[in-house]
Amino acid sequence: MRRMQDIRLTTSGRHSRRLNGHRHWTYIGNECISKRWNRIVLLLWGGVDCAPYLGSEIGAFKTYAHDVEGRVYAVDDRTIYIKGFTYDGQGPDAFFWAGSTSKPDPSGFIIPDEKGKKVPLQAYRDKDLLLRLPDGKTLRNIKWIAVWCRKFYANFGDVFIPSDLVIPRPMEIGKIQTLEHGVSSGPVLVVDTQTLLVPDFTYDGQGPASFWWVSRGSRQHPRGLQLADEDGSYAPLPKYIGKTVVITLPPEYTIYDFDWFGVWSEEARADFGSVRLPQDLVVPPSPRTLGIELEVSNWSS
Repeated sequence: MRRMQDIRLTTSGRHSRRLNGHRHWTYIGNECISKRWNRIVLLLWGGVDCAPYLGSEIGAFKTYAHDVEGRVYAVDDRTIYIKGFTYDGQGPDAFFWAGSTSKPDPSGFIIPDEKGKKVPLQAYRDKDLLLRLPDGKTLRNIKWIAVWCRKFYANFGDVFIPSDLVIPRPMEIGKIQTLEHGVSSGPVLVVDTQTLLVPDFTYDGQGPASFWWVSRGSRQHPRGLQLADEDGSYAPLPKYIGKTVVITLPPEYTIYDFDWFGVWSEEARADFGSVRLPQDLVVPPSPRTLGIELEVSNWSS
């Protein structure tokens, strides 16, 4: 299969990005390739529709009343994302509801709405919602999520948590291996699909034109993608001694688009140190994908 950066477009509706000073197409008119570890989507002769990764899919609400609909995803062990939630708002005392019994019943508890409030639900029409479980509860403690009316003990719609659900979580992928100029780090943490935390990063600053870099393939190479540093700068990297840095991928990419991450010298065309990005990671989706802000102030040092 051709790599996305190798493909040129001559048709309309194309999307491109500059990689290493050259323009490369990342979407192809009648083809769309997604390198998600368990999914390769190839759409031929249809619309371009690369669905973003939203977490581990729990399932769709089963509708019983009041037009309840939506597809539910696990973002992490305390957070769920509902894609396209619909509810007519006509129930007198309805809430997002969860519990650990065999089916929805009054013993459950309220999940606060997208604003963090425990108030009866209003009408929704195809809305995307991010909900957080309250009081230290996690998806490991519950068996179902429902829209429940307390007044009439009525279940308007529910979805059950699969017993084999893999809940996304930040994952360590190993240290950046030293190749040149003293580049090293502690175990790199993949925080989410677009964020990498590099602890105890060291680099002597003497390499010519060296940058944070990601690439596809069996090793790092000059046709990869330069990343901004922890301050958003694309300038050559300075000297680091044991610093923790947070590196963010551009909005149109995720870790599943690349095989390697590390420090690359454009001038020397050399890998100064890198770590492989496994394709079987199940990490939270990027907050930007879900439309929320990511706070990293407590990570940097």
